[in-house]
Amino acid sequence: MLAKQVILQNVDNSLMSVIQPHSRKRVGDNKVDRIVEDILSIVATVDENDCHHLLPMFCASSLSRIPVMPDDMSDLAAIRSELYLTFVVSSTI
Repeated sequence: MLAKQVILQNVDNSLMSVIQPHSRKRVGDNKVDRIVEDILSIVATVDENDCHHLLPMFCASSLSRIPVMPDDMSDLAAIRSELYLTFVVSSTI
């Protein structure tokens, strides 16, 4: 099952009128780009309407099955170091 279909199955009927333009099947050139844009738009709409609990949650049976990304290749490394510096500076004051 496609990710977009999983999300649409879990969305409340009250939001379907807002999400309807993003729920149609995509074909042709740039299909993947438009599907990703649809998914992001649907998640943004769910977020704006404070319906996070409607989105499906996924888990792994083993942490070894989750791919690891080196810290230097992610934005999280920059955020983590910025938070660390903020914590260190504020704790010394």
